[in-house]
Amino acid sequence: MVVASMTRLRTNLPVNGPLPEVEAILRRYAHQLCGEAGSATMTLRVPLDELGIPGGLALERNVVLQISTTRDDAGLNDILAIAWSPVGGGPFPSFSGTLMAWEEDERTSSIGLDGSYEPPLGAAGRLFDAAAGRRIARATALEFLGKIREVVETDPAIRRDPSRIDPEDVRRQIEEQLKRAAVFEAQLIEIEAREGTVTLKGRVGSWGERDAVARAAWAIPGVQRVENLIVVR
Repeated sequence: MVVASMTRLRTNLPVNGPLPEVEAILRRYAHQLCGEAGSATMTLRVPLDELGIPGGLALERNVVLQISTTRDDAGLNDILAIAWSPVGGGPFPSFSGTLMAWEEDERTSSIGLDGSYEPPLGAAGRLFDAAAGRRIARATALEFLGKIREVVETDPAIRRDPSRIDPEDVRRQIEEQLKRAAVFEAQLIEIEAREGTVTLKGRVGSWGERDAVARAAWAIPGVQRVENLIVVR
């Protein structure tokens, strides 16, 4: 699920693993990635299809990532504060918020980002944000969470083999989720799954339908990347 406004961004993905292990892996990964300095450089990738530009190309940008441990608003629990900003500017939003995990059931959890993003390019960025920036912010956040999910699910404590993801099982789960959401017929969509990457092709009638299919694919534990090549008619 993703909820984005002009500056607010909330997004989450399910992850295969019980909550205590997932939280421990997140803390360990944050420390390993950012070290004592609390910052590191990471490459984030947004497919240009998110902007309605077909061809399978992608926009990549190095971002300066900062992660630190802080307390929640009630002062009761440790949380991971996270922020990133693009190196050299460009059409990438900056983000500031929290990285968190919560329990879904005994074997699965969810990881999520909750915070706000700043459109790039100053005043011009506000027009850019209205046109495409929110889609880039959403796709960037999902790309980051996809990287985190890969770290969690390939950890020895949890390890799940992405090569075992069955394309027909992916299709079945996507169809079930779209049926519950009463979106449209998933049979119109071509689905490929390979080594943890799900590729979506086909045509839909709106950006909302296109996003719904991508969200359904991301919601399947074990999926590490979604290539959304669906064209809006």
